[in-house]
Amino acid sequence: MRPYLEILENSVIFQINVIYKNILALILLNLNRYEEALKICNYLIKQQPQQLDYYFLKANILRLSHHLDEAILNYDLAISKNNQNADCYFYKANSLQLLGLTNEALQCGFLAIQKNPENPDYYSGQANILMILNRNQEALEFCEYALQKDPDNLKYQTQKAIILQNLYNFSSAIKQNNQILQNNPGEAELYANKAESLIQMQCFQEALDNCNQALKLDPNNSDYYFIKCKYIIEKQQRVLYLQKYKEAHQFCNEAIKRNPEVSDYFIHNTVILNRMELYEEALKNCNQAILKNSSNADYYHKKGITLDYLKRYDEALKYHDQAIQKNPHKAQYYSEKAYTLSNLKRYQEALICYDNAISKNPDGAEDYSNKAITLQNLRRFQEALQYHDYAIQKKSKQGSQLLQQSKYIKIIKQIQTSL
Repeated sequence: MRPYLEILENSVIFQINVIYKNILALILLNLNRYEEALKICNYLIKQQPQQLDYYFLKANILRLSHHLDEAILNYDLAISKNNQNADCYFYKANSLQLLGLTNEALQCGFLAIQKNPENPDYYSGQANILMILNRNQEALEFCEYALQKDPDNLKYQTQKAIILQNLYNFSSAIKQNNQILQNNPGEAELYANKAESLIQMQCFQEALDNCNQALKLDPNNSDYYFIKCKYIIEKQQRVLYLQKYKEAHQFCNEAIKRNPEVSDYFIHNTVILNRMELYEEALKNCNQAILKNSSNADYYHKKGITLDYLKRYDEALKYHDQAIQKNPHKAQYYSEKAYTLSNLKRYQEALICYDNAISKNPDGAEDYSNKAITLQNLRRFQEALQYHDYAIQKKSKQGSQLLQQSKYIKIIKQIQTSL
């Protein structure tokens, strides 16, 4: 540490700001010695507290070392010194995104673009945030802006393919990936992305070929084993055969083995194990997912479902409540909570949950049907009939089965009236 301070204490060199940036870059990028870099930065700030660059460098060090709250504080200090520096807003947005504060990140990203509308990275960054918010059509627009400014950028081209996939425009996503592959035939990620689109299109053999190509190019990438796992799950949904789930489980375990810090691997393993009816093992994987990412509402939802399978309904209810608390906008969370309440014979509370689910997703036929069954359990037959009819209107292909239930309720109602 001392040699760096001796350089800094030299009053002649002190005037040449680029030297310090090079020293910090060397420590950061080549040595990953963040703690020493931070000490140097603090020294610089103490010597020149009005210098924007030092706060900005300190914020970047903190961001790279995952001290995100402190990083944001230092980006704010840098902005207070010069509120026209677009990079400060951009990297602050990145830190906010990593903290899960996506709406705040989006606003900060807009400020970066406002300060410097010529930097394509800022548009691509906004596209990433919008994807997290599931605003994929807007994300595509921002990605297109980035591509207009830098049409040969591989990162932006790949981002566009992913967004098209998120928009369920799988044929366009595959076309985009094919165009990129013509110029980048050695990029494993492109084959993996193409495989994901092909899985959704149920082109299973071609998906498998592309996934295997990705693994051939990069055999240590845990994500590619995970994609192969998803390929087998999707195929399994069409070919009900337990061995395929076992195979998917093996590939998921392989992904976990190579990178045990990715929470999504554990949650997908939970889904697989539930389908294999290995509920206790599924619960362990779900707990690992929550341990690694305690802010994801879907993980609590999946744990609630697993506990439902185990008929541990009181525990399941707590996790459904936590899922709703973390994301109160998802209809499915209310539906699953209603299911749990029904199993506890708490029908009145279940009705409230079904109403919440319907308000979030008014086109979901299943919630109308389940509400009808709950009303039936409360012997409110006239209302049950009404909600079965709603379900029929929402989903005509379920009409035959639901109509039979409606007729059954009519018969019961007639019996009740005649008594």
